[in-house]
Amino acid sequence: MAKNLSKTASARTMLLVHDLNQPVVDRLMSQAAGKVESVATPGEVAARASVVVTMLPASPHVLEVYMGNGGLLEGVDGDSFVIDSSTIDAAVAKEVAGEVAKKGGRAIDAPVSG
Repeated sequence: MAKNLSKTASARTMLLVHDLNQPVVDRLMSQAAGKVESVATPGEVAARASVVVTMLPASPHVLEVYMGNGGLLEGVDGDSFVIDSSTIDAAVAKEVAGEVAKKGGRAIDAPVSG
C-alpha cells in the first residue's frame, strides 16, 4: 500500500511511514527518494498527518497499532481522517472507529482482500 501511495506523494505531500520491518521501509524510502519519511511510531504518523491509511494482517495487529503504546490514537485529533484497509473482524473495526471518534477524528473501514 505504501509503495502505491508513494507514487502520488510529492515534496508538498510527503508520505509518512511506520512499519516494524525497517528494511522494507528503507527500501521504500530509497525507491521514492524525497517522497517518503520514516517515523518512530504510529502515533507520530497520526500527529503529523491529517489522513492516515492502515493495512494490517489481522484484528490483534489493528488493536495494537491503534491502541497500543505509541499507537495511532495518541496522535488522532479533530483533523484526523483514518482509513483502515485491514480485513478484520467487524467488531474490531467498530471499536477502533469509536475510539477515533472519541478523539474527534473520523474513521472508515475500507477492507481489501487478495
